[in-house]
Amino acid sequence: MILVTLAQFFAANMNVMTKYLEMDGPHGPGMDPFQVRVLPHSVGCVYPESYMLEQWKF
Repeated sequence: MILVTLAQFFAANMNVMTKYLEMDGPHGPGMDPFQVRVLPHSVGCVYPESYMLEQWKF
């Protein structure tokens, strides 16, 4: 139950930060939603793949 609660907390936090980055404000003009969502997903995909390739030395 603790893991589910933590997952919900981080998902809600990510949603709030995404909305904040998409809005114009004191941090400058808002970012495109594509930029906000694709960069973390691409980093989250590349890192595990590089780790797996390092572990599977041919």
